[in-house]
Amino acid sequence: DQAQYYVSGDYSDDLGTYRLSGLEYARLTTASGGVAPDYSVYRPNELKQTSLRSNLHVQPMTSLDFTGNLGIVQSRGRLPQNDNNVTGVLPSGLFGRGQASSPARWGFFLPGDVFQILVQQDISRITGSFASNWRPTTWFTARGNVGLDYTGRTDVQFQLRGQGTNFSNFRQGRRSDNRFNISHYTGDVGGTASFSLTQTLNSKTSVGFQYLKDNFFGVLANGQVLPPGGKTISGAALRTATEQTTIAVTLGTYLEQTFAWRDRMFLTGGVRNDRNSAFGSKSRSVVYPKVQGSWVLSDESFYPRSLPISDLKLRFAYGASGQQPGTTDALLFYAAQTATVLSGSAPSDQPGIDLTAFGNTSLKPERSAELEAGFDAGLFHDAARLEFTYYSKKTHDALINRTLPPSQGIATARFENIGSVQNRGLEAQLSFTKNVTSSVGVDAALSFARNSNKLLSLGAGVPPIVNGNVRFVPGYPVFGFWDRPIKSFKDANGNGIIEPSEVVVGDTAEFLGSSIPKTTVTLNAGITLFHNKIRIGGQLDYRGDWKAYNLTERFRCVSIGFNCAAVNVPGAPLDQQARAVAAGSSTFGFTQAGYIENANFLKLREANITYYAPDAWARAIRATSMQISVTGRNLLKSTNYTGIDPELNGNGQSDFQDDFLTAPPIRTLAVRVSLGF
Repeated sequence: DQAQYYVSGDYSDDLGTYRLSGLEYARLTTASGGVAPDYSVYRPNELKQTSLRSNLHVQPMTSLDFTGNLGIVQSRGRLPQNDNNVTGVLPSGLFGRGQASSPARWGFFLPGDVFQILVQQDISRITGSFASNWRPTTWFTARGNVGLDYTGRTDVQFQLRGQGTNFSNFRQGRRSDNRFNISHYTGDVGGTASFSLTQTLNSKTSVGFQYLKDNFFGVLANGQVLPPGGKTISGAALRTATEQTTIAVTLGTYLEQTFAWRDRMFLTGGVRNDRNSAFGSKSRSVVYPKVQGSWVLSDESFYPRSLPISDLKLRFAYGASGQQPGTTDALLFYAAQTATVLSGSAPSDQPGIDLTAFGNTSLKPERSAELEAGFDAGLFHDAARLEFTYYSKKTHDALINRTLPPSQGIATARFENIGSVQNRGLEAQLSFTKNVTSSVGVDAALSFARNSNKLLSLGAGVPPIVNGNVRFVPGYPVFGFWDRPIKSFKDANGNGIIEPSEVVVGDTAEFLGSSIPKTTVTLNAGITLFHNKIRIGGQLDYRGDWKAYNLTERFRCVSIGFNCAAVNVPGAPLDQQARAVAAGSSTFGFTQAGYIENANFLKLREANITYYAPDAWARAIRATSMQISVTGRNLLKSTNYTGIDPELNGNGQSDFQDDFLTAPPIRTLAVRVSLGF
């Protein structure tokens, strides 16, 4: 009993949805003089991953224990060309003209050529931690934790000379090899003292110190114009290399005090002080306070037992936190430059530096303070539970990338703590479990969330920030869509075609809607049948009160080839014709308002059925239990959005959301057999 351990491992080999057709195989073979293409062209998107995990817990004495954790992940993924990418599969499909001949069927390049581009990512990740707890007395506990999360990542893109897409100089051969070392170090030392001040009042005091360090280092190498058969950057005629380094360190100390009265009223107060290497020299530390309390009202003797609310807990909380600036945002920053100077009568390249950022010695983190209140209630003798929370959050000193005047000497911007943002909303969840009959049971959890945010200020003298159709305007939601709206349109001559003279567009840009959903509703429900032998369940998900930018359709209709239905198919919906006319005409300022669409949707995220097999089935294969389940994901979608999927974002993790040539989530069906031994 003094030592326990756990070890597990996983291996997976997942193939994506793209495949090479027989016709493309024959074409590539013919194009290469009868030589069959490399086998890898058949697997343009694949992930192979191996992982190991282990835990060890040792307790040499009752007052002392140690815990160690180790995780190792090794993966190799091959990625398809995607998003804003002329060599992507989706752009070539969407911009094709649908004609019988193969070159006209695809907009840019044939799939086989695209699949000959190798895009590969190798990841080696190690996570480890060591923790100890020491209890020298019954009232005091000391703890210490250290941890490391290390990732070695290699991103490779390679195209052999004479193969792949004929774009730019790509068929002359190219290779990029980018290698990154990403490390996160953590350390935490603390202690907790617990006392009984009286028979009804208990106290718990915690103090601690934390050390956090993030280290990112990368080397990016690129080679173009490879010799025949060449596969290395060193063999390229044109070579470039750069380095990237960012280091951030945080030192934190905290104090927390909790009082508990009769195990039904709790009050906690705390304060935290952080120092971060990204702060300006005039703002080296920041203090974050917190206070929270709760009261189990139903435990009081005066609480009426006749109410349908069988138990009730009231709670409130107030706290502050911060968002750190970028690693070098506060620094006076120089960048290396190469200058050509005369050395005698001949020019030569010499190293130099150039001022690229003024920095900000007063830079500090964004500071957010939030107040929330709510309750947790058990209904009808805990047959159902209701949780409700209202919150109000205000962010001060928001980091705004303010453009500096040209008189400063360099055309650039710097981050300043001058903005403020407000978020208000509520969250609620109702859950219940009910046995309808002796053999039928039902369970469900319905959650609802509503958030409204508003930019209060950008700072004195700072105009609204414009990033294409997305703007930051005081008094409106952050990341709001703005453009000149289409006021009206009408097929006046009855020819079924909307012409520029039949469209009316507003004179100035107006707020069109939020790019972030304001309303979220999720339902998880299930039913068990035949005395828990079969369970059928699923999840419905709704997002409402938001807009999405259908840049893919706008690009098809206006920018490339005019090959969408709105400009080619007689009788196309008039509203789609009108938005194409407004977006493609300088008369209307090329407004994109028609492609900023209502993005509300309802999705069946998952549906599943599980059969708990009889014990006899399990014993037949020398097991103790058996479960068979079938799960489908991304099965159904209901929306008025005209694009592929309103949740797509061609900008990845960025909040600047637009749907631009991005592959949607795939529909999957999984069959699983689980055995216990």
